[in-house]
Amino acid sequence: MGRGAQKVGAVILLLIIVVVGIRIYQTLTNRGAGRPPKEVLDAWRREQLRVLDTETGQMKTLTRFELNELPERDGRWQNPETKAYTLALPMTCASCGATVPLVEPPAELTTSVWESMKGAPSEELAAREQQLEKAEAERLEKLAAWRKAQLCPKCGKPLFAVEPPPEP
Repeated sequence: MGRGAQKVGAVILLLIIVVVGIRIYQTLTNRGAGRPPKEVLDAWRREQLRVLDTETGQMKTLTRFELNELPERDGRWQNPETKAYTLALPMTCASCGATVPLVEPPAELTTSVWESMKGAPSEELAAREQQLEKAEAERLEKLAAWRKAQLCPKCGKPLFAVEPPPEP
């Protein structure tokens, strides 16, 4: 091997060592490693969330960190005082304004047909455009029907706004 090839090899080896060193530094300091900075994570963990105790109807305030540490089952968290799974995120009834446990639609109704086709070749999307538009319209109709069927546990009226608000 000639001197020129040795120099090129040494430069390439040096560049590889520098790149690996930078990557190790980034990983150790959480910079550029796909994670937000420590300050952002700390602020997120300290964020105050209101949760509703479905048994007593009382609102409690927990940090995101505290809520994340509680055991969770079926969309409810364990109340640290009673050990029952009665803590839920709250929502407001559109009919009576009462604070009630959050009711979320099934996942198949919340995921857009277009979202499920993400990454598909554009030729396939173009060929199936009408079929996908029809499927999306059906999904939105099912979602609207699901929302209309949800009744407030306090007043018995529709939980979600059924009619769009009047335009100003």
